[in-house]
This record gives sequence, structure tokens and C-alpha cells, in this order.
Amino acid sequence: MKHIKHKYLWSLLLFFAVAIVFITPTILADDTLKVGVLENDAPLSSRNKSNKMHGANVAIAQEIATDLHKEVQLVPAKSNKQLQQKLKNGTIDLALGTLFKNKRSTKDFQSSDPFLYVENILFRRSDSKKKSVKKLTDQKIGILKTGSQTQIFKQLHFKKHQYSSISQLMDAVENKQVKAAILTGPQYTAYLKKRPELVSAKDKTDKKQKQQVLKRIKDPQITAQNIQATTYHDQKLNKKVTDALEEMAKDGRLNQISVKYFGKDVTYP
Repeated sequence: MKHIKHKYLWSLLLFFAVAIVFITPTILADDTLKVGVLENDAPLSSRNKSNKMHGANVAIAQEIATDLHKEVQLVPAKSNKQLQQKLKNGTIDLALGTLFKNKRSTKDFQSSDPFLYVENILFRRSDSKKKSVKKLTDQKIGILKTGSQTQIFKQLHFKKHQYSSISQLMDAVENKQVKAAILTGPQYTAYLKKRPELVSAKDKTDKKQKQQVLKRIKDPQITAQNIQATTYHDQKLNKKVTDALEEMAKDGRLNQISVKYFGKDVTYP
């Protein structure tokens, strides 16, 4: 009889052990919001000196998770295409950024209303003869691999030349390997702070210095990036995230994050 009781007890303990192994990951998964962000898209998201992700989208992801009573798990991606793939295969629950979607994929991807509005800047060297968007048609234009302006390039018939970093892209402009380049406003401004000689020549009589100064090409077709929260086949989560973003806009948290990382209010009007 005792042998039967011990056998029953061990069977019961084994059942609970197996149950814990299989159920615990599910519980942890339910308590965690996996958010995808670009790893080289400052000031929206990038790695700091400690190799940790930081930026406006990182701060927003943390606030969304808090509002949903979850822990946040940040999942870096090298490109928007990779973010879309991570959404499709379930590696992430949510992506923050500018994800290009075609008409066929609209039903698959659900996006919130834009919550940040980041301007694009198309620029050239002073000595470039291509001074308008029209003259840049079918010309080599530099863009970051993580850049979200691909659709603009298609619409304006630019020849896209991709670069892994801002310094590589800027080198291409300075060495005349491309006719112009495009960056977001914050990226462009931050780089020029480090390179004031590209804003204005120190010696106005020096022809080379004057030629290397960068000039902005203004055109209404160079539209800004709409930063959104995107899910894949999960309208329920998208609704919760949308509600959280609306609450952040109302209580001023979005504005605070915007000012901290952009130096001004770039929240969507």
C-alpha cells in the first residue's frame, strides 16, 4: 500500500514538474512585450557606448509596456525589411518606426496613427549642378541602409546607393560619389554640429572650402517620416497600443520624450 502511495506521489510530482516547464514560458511570454526597433536610427533608436538600445522609440516602447502591465524586451533590427520579417515570424509583437506597406500587405499589418513626425533632408555639395529634385532624376543618391525613404526614391526615380553609416554616406557626398543624399532632420543636424566646416567655410576666399559646404534641396515631395506602431495579424494588441499612445499624448509623456531626444516637439499634430 505504501509502495502504491509513493508511486502515486512521485507521479504527481512529475506531473507538476512537467507542467511548470511547459506553462512557465507561456506565462513569461504573456508578461513580456517584444518590441522591434532599428539599431542604427538615432535619435529614434541606436546602441549607446554600453551596447544598450536607447532613443525616443526605446523610451516609448518602455512606456507602452508599462501601460499594458508588461515587461519590455527590445529586439534590434538592421533594416525595416528585417522588422517586417520579425513581425511575420513572431519574433516580435510590435515594431516601432516607418514600415513601408504595399496594398497587398495592408490587411496583414495593422498600424497605429503616426505619433512622431520626423522630417527628411535632401542635400548636396555647394559645387553640385544638380540643384533641384527634377535634376536629380535617375541620378545616384545616397541613403542609409536603415533609411525609411525608399518609397520617396521610387516616386522621384532616384538611383539608390545605400551606406551602412552616416559617416560613410557623408564621405560619398564629399568625394562626389553621389549627386546628393538624404537623412532625417535630426541625423543631418547632429552630423553638422560635429562638422561646422560643412555649414560655412571658415575662409570665404578659399574655393575648396566653399565648394564642400552642404546645401539643402527643398521640395514638398521630400515628405517627412511618420513614426507608427505596427503589429501583424493582431488587431487586439494594436488597439491596446493605440490607446496607450493616445494616453501618452494626452498626459504629455510623448512630448517629454520628443523634447528629450529631438530638442523640440515632433509629436504628430
